[in-house]
Amino acid sequence: PLELRNWHPGDELHLLGKEPKKIKQFFQDFRIPLWDRHLWPVLTCGTTIVWAQQFGVAASFMPKDTTRSVLRITTRSV
Repeated sequence: PLELRNWHPGDELHLLGKEPKKIKQFFQDFRIPLWDRHLWPVLTCGTTIVWAQQFGVAASFMPKDTTRSVLRITTRSV
């Protein structure tokens, strides 16, 4: 089952063609302000992060040529 939750310290995201990286490092790389981080959404499947807002889809969940359906995720500011 998929679960949408806030990020937790230690969460890692593995993007296509890159080494796994902690969400905290993405925050620093993308210069996300500290006050915006506490409610940052991630989509998980079990303990694996499938998607993180602004950072993208995990490599193992990217669509392939044989993919028949996809989940489209959109976010909006409150």
